Amino acid sequence: MEVKRNNVYTSAEESVSIKEYGRYRLKDLVRKLKNDLKISEKEAIEKVYSMYTRSDIDTMPMARDFVDYLRTSIAKKYMIIITISIIGLLFINLNVFYVLRAMFGILLLFYLPGYSLLESLHISVSSGLEKIILSISLSITLLLFIGLLLNYSPWGLNILPLTATITAIIILLVIAALFRNYKRLGSNSLY
Repeated sequence: MEVKRNNVYTSAEESVSIKEYGRYRLKDLVRKLKNDLKISEKEAIEKVYSMYTRSDIDTMPMARDFVDYLRTSIAKKYMIIITISIIGLLFINLNVFYVLRAMFGILLLFYLPGYSLLESLHISVSSGLEKIILSISLSITLLLFIGLLLNYSPWGLNILPLTATITAIIILLVIAALFRNYKRLGSNSLY
């Protein structure tokens, strides 16, 4: 069963979270509303659609396994962070394209480590500005800690070990965030 919305179909495999009804697939929610309210299937579909347009329900794709979860729109931002980190590592260590080197350097050093830490710890913040400020603050803190550790390592405090370590930490934090979100969202999988 599919619910039509502005000529876009929402799959029946999509899960719906409703405060009073809990977590259901769309087709199961329609069936439950039909039985609970003693209405026709068409009326139940219209009720679900009106609840959706009023933002009374939240929809989210459900994953069968972790690989399936990586294909959802929720996981795409994490893949973008990993890609930016790896591209940043390459541009910072190559002495070409100085503008791109500066842009990726600022992102890699002063934003992405803190953002990845926020996401892996699943810290919710109320506004976007607050998230940016926390990300920058946490990035600087992580950068200081990494610099202190690298200073006493055999590689020393050079650009290549610093960017490689930061990229590795970002990737590990993003993977931790992916697993945490998968466990939080995917453990309630309806498959």
